[in-house]
Amino acid sequence: MAIPANVARIALVGTQAGEDVFETGFWVAGLPIASAAEANEAAADVKAAIVASTFPAAFENLVNITTVIDQVRVYAYPAGGPTATWIGAAAYGLAGTKPVVLPLQVACCMTLNTGMAGRSKRGRMYLPANAVGVSDVSHLTATPVNAARVGLADAMSRINDIGDFVQCVVVSQTLSSFAPIVSVSSDLKPDIQRRRANAVVAAKTTTALT
Repeated sequence: MAIPANVARIALVGTQAGEDVFETGFWVAGLPIASAAEANEAAADVKAAIVASTFPAAFENLVNITTVIDQVRVYAYPAGGPTATWIGAAAYGLAGTKPVVLPLQVACCMTLNTGMAGRSKRGRMYLPANAVGVSDVSHLTATPVNAARVGLADAMSRINDIGDFVQCVVVSQTLSSFAPIVSVSSDLKPDIQRRRANAVVAAKTTTALT
C-alpha cells in the first residue's frame, strides 16, 4: 500500500469550543510543488479557490460561532508516500455564524464520487455540522447540508481551474492510484468526526451509592 506520486493532500484544519480540533480534506493531483515555498503557494492558491466559491457561506451556516477553519494545509507527495515531501499552509479564519450548539462530534458526510465502482474509487469528507437543525429523530435539516455539498463541489471545480493538469481526485493507497472526482453526494444522516475528541476535557461528575 502506498500513496501514488504527484498528488497532494488538502486539509482544512480548525478548532472549536473546548480546545477541540478537527481536520477534514481531500486529494489533488497535478499541483506543481517542488519546494517548501511552492507548497505554501499551492496552499494559497487552493485557499483562494475555496474563498471564491460558495463553500464559505455554506460552512458559516453549518457550524456554530466557536468553530473556525484556521488553515488550509497542503501535504505534497511528488514522489509518492508514505511521507509528505513538502508541507505548505495558508491562514484562513473562516468561522461559523450560528449560535446553536450541538455536540462537537456531529458532522455531515460528503461522498466524493469518481463514477467508478468499488470502495477504492470513492472518498469521504466529514464536515462539522454542530449548528444544523434536526428535521426528525434521525435526520439533519436538508438546507444547510445541501448548501455545503453544492459549495464543496463548486470549490473543487475552481481548484481544478488552478492549472491545466490540476484535478481533485480520490486516492487509493491500496491500489496506489488515483481517479478524478466527478461529483459530490451527501445525505442527512448525522455522522461523527473521528479522532477529534481527544483534546476535550471531560466535565466529569460522580454520584455515590447510598
